[in-house]
Amino acid sequence: MEIGELGLDIWRIFMIQNLGDILVKQILQGIERDRVEGNLTSKDIETINGNILSFVMVQDYKKKGNLKLYENIFEGKMLEASGEYFKSQASKLLQTCSVSQYMQEVIRILDEENIRAHKFMHMSSIQKLKKECEDRMITDHKSFLYSECKDMVSNDKRDDLKNLYTLLKPITDGLKELIQFLLEQIKNEGTESVMNLKGENVSEI
Repeated sequence: MEIGELGLDIWRIFMIQNLGDILVKQILQGIERDRVEGNLTSKDIETINGNILSFVMVQDYKKKGNLKLYENIFEGKMLEASGEYFKSQASKLLQTCSVSQYMQEVIRILDEENIRAHKFMHMSSIQKLKKECEDRMITDHKSFLYSECKDMVSNDKRDDLKNLYTLLKPITDGLKELIQFLLEQIKNEGTESVMNLKGENVSEI
């Protein structure tokens, strides 16, 4: 190893591996505080971000597998803790919110998590955190989201339909039922229009 690489490896062995569990626990507590209270100082943010990125930088000299330590020591635990948070938030919202309100809150949380991921984490974690949020707050509750879909389509609730589309688009087969409702509505409206045609209207066709 070159001197710089040796220094980083010593830091990894004697600092990160020995203090990793304690350090990651404190980092996760900081992220949770940011989610719940949102009052971290710029110094707090810089400290958390610096510690997280140190898990990458300490092996940045490697041509392959330089994210392995970051993924093993931090990312997996972060995604697990985040999943539990999203699950808890979804449970609370389902007790008090209508479908319309729930969708608005989930979109807000997704936006906040995207900002948080860019603020704290390595870029490789951004999509993974987004998917964790989508899995716990959208995929796990698709039946609830679809419970008022027919009413949204029938009554042309465009804001709700827009939010529903936004949430379900990234989900595998998420739009399937929505498309089916739309097709049925178009068919029903077309049939009703044909049935209402009389006299001159029919001859004009």
